Amino acid sequence: KHTDMRTFGSELQKAARIAFPCGNRSRYSSVYVLMFSWESEDWRLPVSEEIAALRKVFEEIYHYKVEEFKIPDHRSHNKVSAKINDFIGINDDQSDDLKIVYYAGHARLSKTKEVVWARSSETTEKCSTVTWTGIQADLQQAQSDALILLDCCYAGVVDGGEGNGVTELLAACSFNSEANGVGHYSFTTALTIELKAISKRKSFTIGELYANMYRRTQSHMARGVPNERYPPPTHVLLRTDEKLHRCIQLS
Repeated sequence: KHTDMRTFGSELQKAARIAFPCGNRSRYSSVYVLMFSWESEDWRLPVSEEIAALRKVFEEIYHYKVEEFKIPDHRSHNKVSAKINDFIGINDDQSDDLKIVYYAGHARLSKTKEVVWARSSETTEKCSTVTWTGIQADLQQAQSDALILLDCCYAGVVDGGEGNGVTELLAACSFNSEANGVGHYSFTTALTIELKAISKRKSFTIGELYANMYRRTQSHMARGVPNERYPPPTHVLLRTDEKLHRCIQLS
């Protein structure tokens, strides 16, 4: 019985830390980041430099554990699916951990309105693809919380589905929009800048981070360049904790 009470006390402390973070300490015991991009980078969308800048923020300011995964051209979907399952299993999939998944690259919608990551933007070209919507469902089944960051077109497809922990999506644009490419006005650039700026606070929600990014992306003055557009980012709470009604907080 003594052992049972000790276990109960430990689990109670975990639940309290998740629900009510204190001071400048994270509610999470550990935060893990997995960053996806294509091994064969499209020269028209050179995302690697922006990914490096974002990774530096995650590692040097937030002190998160970061891994990059280059998606191979062969068996792309299976390799990404296997990597996500390995990622979910890190630290035995503890409920007081946070898993962050990031992707930058091309994407399109399938005929069934699923988000498909693609190595190339050419729809007529036979290229490697990853059907992300189905893999995302696996991520939502994790016991840990999950934050999904998508810098690609048509990213804001909402499919809450079943799950365990809290899952939130922060994306470059809505399901029927095209994202900006790399450069000054990209989603990843705005994310990197705002993560740096808001890091001075003890903690913040993803909703607060989204609001800052939204203001930044919508405050640009038109320059009169071809195909100029500034799609607002999208934030969706895909899964919530039905008992505590909490959201993801970073610190």
